[in-house]
Amino acid sequence: MEWLFLDTDYKEKVYDVGFPQPVLCLEAACTDHDLTGQVVWPVSVALARFATTLRGRIVEVGAGCGLPGLAAARSGETTVALTDGSDVVLDLLRQSVARFGSRAKVFKLVWGDRGSVEDFLSEFGEPVDVVIGADVVAWPTAVEPLLQTVRALGAPVFYCGFVCRATSTRDLFYAQARRYGFDVAGIGDDPRGLEDPQEQQTRALLRITRKTEEGRIPLTFLSDDPEAYENSRPAC
Repeated sequence: MEWLFLDTDYKEKVYDVGFPQPVLCLEAACTDHDLTGQVVWPVSVALARFATTLRGRIVEVGAGCGLPGLAAARSGETTVALTDGSDVVLDLLRQSVARFGSRAKVFKLVWGDRGSVEDFLSEFGEPVDVVIGADVVAWPTAVEPLLQTVRALGAPVFYCGFVCRATSTRDLFYAQARRYGFDVAGIGDDPRGLEDPQEQQTRALLRITRKTEEGRIPLTFLSDDPEAYENSRPAC
């Protein structure tokens, strides 16, 4: 894909996640197509702080600038994969990993694409212990491909930094999560998250756990129907 107005003049920014964590990013997202992964969104900071407590084999989906995954990789008890579906964002992630000497590894992972998931698991290996993702539930068309991918990764838990911009998308996400065999709960005393008076949005950290196989729909991928996949390819 060619980008008409691609900005790759990344700056180093440091975020307090319990320790100073640098990343490369833009100050504002590119307006050509969708490159929101070039900026650090507020809920990423909250998820990054939480991610520093995680251990095991961790996959960040829709990583963007990769703040949570880079923070998690600082622990010697983790193996971290930073994944995204955009080649532009993957190049940004590789630059951050190289510049900051991170132990994280970068992989392409396109949501809802069976071949992409299989290729990733072949390279990264199994099992996956934890999946994390910050602000990955932004578009209704991305909900089902995201859940397909998370379920296929096989981790028992998915920690999601969630931002409610539209109640219809939130309700769709919760309903589809149940359909795919997940339980969704908030982390902390207030599962509704914290109101942001400036953005007038609700942010929350969600714990999404796998239930038993019984009652779940068969695991299919959006890419199993090529025509439908081309018409609703998700941003990730």
